[in-house]
Amino acid sequence: MGYSCIKLLPQIVFFSILCGILVVCLLDYKLVISLFAKFTEWVKVHPYQSIGYSVLLLTGSVVLTIPISYSIVMLGYTYT
Repeated sequence: MGYSCIKLLPQIVFFSILCGILVVCLLDYKLVISLFAKFTEWVKVHPYQSIGYSVLLLTGSVVLTIPISYSIVMLGYTYT
């Protein structure tokens, strides 16, 4: 009973996207910092909408089994 590529396709796509994001974050750190600064400014302007997006972010982190500690630290920094 061997695995076929069709059965592994969702995992391959997920890890390819994750690796692509990590490469972009490592190679273009200034872009990440500027996007984070834009996000914090958006949160200051739209506090109620950002609560909904924060819940979606945490839900997505749990569903995709990404450690939520990174998200919680980011959200704590954003809201202070």
